[in-house]
Amino acid sequence: MTSGEKFQLSMNPAEDSVCSEVHTFSAVEADASCSVARFRFAVPRWISDKLSTDSKAVEYDSDGDVVVRRREELNEEVLFIEHDLTTPISGVGRQIWKGSLLLADYLLHNPQFGDNKILEVGSGTGLTSIIAAYCGARVTASDIDNHGILEKIKSNISRNPNLVKTPVAVRALDVKVERYRELNEAFDVIIAGDLIYDDDITDAFVDFIADAFETNGDLTVIVSAEKRYVFTVKDLDSVAPAVDHFMIKLTALVDALGLTVTSVPTDFKQYFCYERGKDMVLLQINRS
Repeated sequence: MTSGEKFQLSMNPAEDSVCSEVHTFSAVEADASCSVARFRFAVPRWISDKLSTDSKAVEYDSDGDVVVRRREELNEEVLFIEHDLTTPISGVGRQIWKGSLLLADYLLHNPQFGDNKILEVGSGTGLTSIIAAYCGARVTASDIDNHGILEKIKSNISRNPNLVKTPVAVRALDVKVERYRELNEAFDVIIAGDLIYDDDITDAFVDFIADAFETNGDLTVIVSAEKRYVFTVKDLDSVAPAVDHFMIKLTALVDALGLTVTSVPTDFKQYFCYERGKDMVLLQINRS
């Protein structure tokens, strides 16, 4: 398997399970009923400065003097995420994937998203939604109501009370059967990480995006994906068919609705520990 491939087969092919390579980069703690990964991440300067300012107003010593937190105390935070080590492909939302970490990095690196109302589609473990809330955004985490995914998101929110600066709403959303306008709620930003791996889901997601822009022209959509390479006789080369299919569908949508798709360079600062690599894709979509 190549480094850019999304899924890795489990040791027992009969299980027909997949395993994310992200587990290689996370410390897993024992729990009675599940695996809990401990992710350390760097605190961006804009959040560190805000925490320092906030702490001056609320922390005092025994003499009543203000206690100023040292900057080095704000350099790092820890995120705890309950997840599965392997799942069937239909339950991959219960695992942690690099696209979620890339989106989390992007939010941490861009303070302007901290004032936004954000909908995450395909939240999975809720990792990115928790980081969005840590940045100060008003967040709705959504996913299919299957495989206990919504319960997993809620559990992870509860595990990280120190990071969830604003309440995170959790709701069921299946883009195969629901459209944006049916949410009856306006959002500034839609984010989706590692949702591009199945053509049927991709087609439904693109239709969801189309309805979103038709309903709310001021919207911004941010999508991360990992290229998964396969060798085909037709191309006599290794190609990434899932991402290629998404780009074809997205191009048609751009032409139909007058949208702008920006390929965001992924060489910005990395806050989480994972192998970002050249196979990660980050796109921002706006109305032209």
